[in-house]
Amino acid sequence: MEAIAVRTSRFDVVFGIADPPVESIAHRLADKLLKFESVIILLSSG
Repeated sequence: MEAIAVRTSRFDVVFGIADPPVESIAHRLADKLLKFESVIILLSSG
């Protein structure tokens, strides 16, 4: 399963996604959050 972890100065969000494309989902999420503050997205499979 692919996992996405989003860390901001205010909160951490971790959730799993079973289906691709994980990168596009992560980028859409980042685009929304980057309007407010910096976001680090970690993509890992395992």
